[in-house]
Amino acid sequence: MQYIRQYIYHEIFLFQQLDWKVQRFLLSIVLYETVKPVFSFFINTYLWRQSPTFEPIILYNLGVFCTAFIGIYINNALLKKCSISVLYTAGLIGLVITTVILFLVPITNSTSFLLGCLFGLPMGMYWGNRHLIKQTLTNDANRNFISGLEIFLAAPSIITPVIIGWIIASGEISGWYSSLDAYWLVLILTTILLLCSSWVFRSVQLPTPRTHSLFILNVSREWNLMRLAKLFEGMQGGITIVMPTIMILYALGSEGKVGTIMTAATLGATILVYQLSKKMLPHHRGTIIILSAFLLIASSLGMASNLNTLLILVNIFTIQIAGKFIMASFGPVFMEVIDHQDDGDDSNNVAYIADSEFWINVGRGITLLIVLLILNLGESFALRFSAVLSALSFVGFILVVRVMTQTKIRQAFNFALLKALKAIKLSFN
Repeated sequence: MQYIRQYIYHEIFLFQQLDWKVQRFLLSIVLYETVKPVFSFFINTYLWRQSPTFEPIILYNLGVFCTAFIGIYINNALLKKCSISVLYTAGLIGLVITTVILFLVPITNSTSFLLGCLFGLPMGMYWGNRHLIKQTLTNDANRNFISGLEIFLAAPSIITPVIIGWIIASGEISGWYSSLDAYWLVLILTTILLLCSSWVFRSVQLPTPRTHSLFILNVSREWNLMRLAKLFEGMQGGITIVMPTIMILYALGSEGKVGTIMTAATLGATILVYQLSKKMLPHHRGTIIILSAFLLIASSLGMASNLNTLLILVNIFTIQIAGKFIMASFGPVFMEVIDHQDDGDDSNNVAYIADSEFWINVGRGITLLIVLLILNLGESFALRFSAVLSALSFVGFILVVRVMTQTKIRQAFNFALLKALKAIKLSFN
């Protein structure tokens, strides 16, 4: 117990050493991450509850991926007139409004897709601004730590799935309230926490990111590799974002069990990633990404060869662990690559972030379209094939990351040399 107390005090001390703007940003993220399982899991279970097939779930998420990048481009256009803090808050409020609409509309295949398209717009705004704020408030020296701290401070989201899941499931077990009543309670709590998330960040004033264009006009070889990496990351993400909920519903069929399994998986992944991120140096990133990918590939192929409850659970655990390792490792690499674009000129970071979100959502959409098509061959076959598709996507991701890491030293040297030449030129002027 003494060790746990000292550990918590130490982490609080590290948090207090951060700039107050970073602290507010991380606190806002904590509140969002607390209710993120509602968007990741329980909207999917709500759709399944209203129409007990998997098509509405896939169509809804496909709609989200189709419009999320559009939300980012709309947001970037608005940055010329509004502050990034205002748009960050607007994205959160938009998530509240579109989630309420979802609960008011009858669920069919067509309405599921349209509701997903509607939800994707504020989701794109939120994540576009979140990436921009993180890019502004961090540098390559502290990104590993802050990325790990960001995951650790989202600890409340670990217990959210099990709490929400059993609140919903207990109604049917006890007969005291209906599952629909429970979903409305979850919606009210989600609304409160999202509004608090926007309120925490309201006083943070950040410089409006400069941008020459909403689109990238001159694409470097390095950025084309990043696009390809984001495409494969998105293809894999289309599976890992949507399919765990479907897998649990297929094997166990209960919101309570969905919540319990996701809480257990997220808890283990969070502890491992945070501990590693504190000791991880920039040159470790490529190795961690590749090891995480191989872990997920092995479990995906295992589930594809023998679809049973145990292997489904193993695959879900590895999805959470590998996903968080890759987020903590590849996120800093992504931001560093942006730093190196246009000879270090940061005036077009907005366009690079939007471009990356476009490619990642294209990848997500591709995999969900494939899964939707093969769902006609049976749910069991679709789950097996989705595992294979996830593994193949990660193979492509690994190959691109290897190419990127092999050229990393040369790129860093060229970047440093260019900065030095600019400094010498300025000293003579």
